[in-house]
Amino acid sequence: MARQLRIPAAADVRVYPRFATAHEYHLLPRIKERDEDARRPRRVHGRGTDFESLSNYYPGEDLRMVDWKISAKRGHLITRNLQTERGQQISVMIDGGRLMALK
Repeated sequence: MARQLRIPAAADVRVYPRFATAHEYHLLPRIKERDEDARRPRRVHGRGTDFESLSNYYPGEDLRMVDWKISAKRGHLITRNLQTERGQQISVMIDGGRLMALK
């Protein structure tokens, strides 16, 4: 039995099959690959705003990157290492099955 519902929308909406039958459509391997990619951080040093780590200051480095509070505690200059921001692909799945209906 097929079910159709038309809702005017300003954007495209993707509809995926139930996960219980997803193996029939070979979706789970693709979802697992994307999930593994999301877990693996990509280390890209740069002038981003995402904090990555602290390291010793070396002459010639930008003094604006010195973390003065940590440097005072440790007794020598420490710099903040930043990584560039990266976009993330986000998937939203809504279970609209009858078991999820409000009672």
